[in-house]
Amino acid sequence: MISQNIPKDLQEREKDYYSYLWTKQKGVDKTTALDGIPGGLSQEIRLFLNKDMLSKVHIFKSAEELFLREAVRLMKPQVFLPGEFIIRQGEFADCMYFLAAGEVLVQINGTEVARLGAGSTFGEMALVTNQYRNASVIALNYGTGYRLEKDDFYVLRTRYPEFDRQVEEITKERTT
Repeated sequence: MISQNIPKDLQEREKDYYSYLWTKQKGVDKTTALDGIPGGLSQEIRLFLNKDMLSKVHIFKSAEELFLREAVRLMKPQVFLPGEFIIRQGEFADCMYFLAAGEVLVQINGTEVARLGAGSTFGEMALVTNQYRNASVIALNYGTGYRLEKDDFYVLRTRYPEFDRQVEEITKERTT
């Protein structure tokens, strides 16, 4: 970082990220560790590791097991640092998020419109409407969550009508 003249504040943020990661995960990336394990066993372990998050997210509470198995396979873990922009208003939507721990601030044109905590989803609105992001989402503290890519989001919506219905409900609630 020094040889590349990366500003000190960015160096500190990167150190902060790795420090948090080490504290929470002891330097082990759970998802990479599961790559060499047979599919069925890997899915069982992913379900076990994500049971807390799955129990907090409204969309997952009444979901069928086949949906949960596919969803945890497709979701990618994320770490959010305090002050980090997770989504910026005006960006093109390429994913949605599931917040497992921490708190985020939602802003429209710089004005706070909501605070979301563990179990919340965000970013799905722009995926449903296929438009640019209508709000920014900023981590208020350390947090963890999962990212679901746009293509995977559409796969789940197509294969699981109940998930599609719940996404439509959330979209309707947020536009009224």
